[in-house]
Amino acid sequence: MIGLYKSEILKIRTTNTWWLMMIGLAVATGLALVLNLYQANEGLTSTDGPPDTTGQNELDAEQAQNQFALTRNAAYLASNVFTSGQYFGLLLAMIIGILVVTNEFFHQTATPTFLTTPRRERVIAAKLAGALSWGIAFAMVTTVISVAVGTIFYAIKGFESQLGEIDVVKAVLLNLLAFGVWAIFGLGLGTLLKNQIASIVVALIMYLIGQTLISGVLYLLARWLEQDWILKINYYLPSTASAIMTSAAKIAPDAPPWWGGTLVLLAYGAVAVGLGTLFTKLRDIG
Repeated sequence: MIGLYKSEILKIRTTNTWWLMMIGLAVATGLALVLNLYQANEGLTSTDGPPDTTGQNELDAEQAQNQFALTRNAAYLASNVFTSGQYFGLLLAMIIGILVVTNEFFHQTATPTFLTTPRRERVIAAKLAGALSWGIAFAMVTTVISVAVGTIFYAIKGFESQLGEIDVVKAVLLNLLAFGVWAIFGLGLGTLLKNQIASIVVALIMYLIGQTLISGVLYLLARWLEQDWILKINYYLPSTASAIMTSAAKIAPDAPPWWGGTLVLLAYGAVAVGLGTLFTKLRDIG
């Protein structure tokens, strides 16, 4: 099993893809840090009062108040800073998970792999461990950059970094798990579709457009039907679940706690692994 795992790591490490993605991730983390540090500085120094919600409907007014409260929460701001790069990073983690499995079909090495190891569940387990490892490696890149730069920024500005707060530390550690689970999503998607290009295109559409579109539809339905509970469906979408589990404060009063977001994300990961394993065992690899 260890040999299979090392083989999966080597299959990605011997290509240029992983370090190009690492460079892209480092750049994206830097850009996210600029935005998050600006927001932290504004939130910790601003003397502005709550927003004027006169004339707004109850739903919009509540959202505005919630957002204002978050921008003044020191632990929430710190967790944002120390998990910078998560948005783009999760997408790259999903793509590396796709590559772990689709590279076999793209380079036509799947048949030799499964002939060498007839028990397909062992191959899937090795690929799962490989995808998880790459996802966490990507998370480590963003974490090292974010914590180093963020800590220096807080020291220069004379702010408390909040790194002594358990909720902030927990958010940073759960961020590593989030990257790993999204890599597993990619593994499951790649297993289902097999085609590398198709899998990546579907992943991009789902991640960049899918959730935004669903959130927009849910918002319009909530306003049209005057049913606020419809908006809560957002909390059970993968990207929102990731944000919930890696935030040091609730993103909304009615949002699930951090462990609720963690369970939701792990459930998605379990489904992806289960379907991927099933399809691999039943499908004619050749």
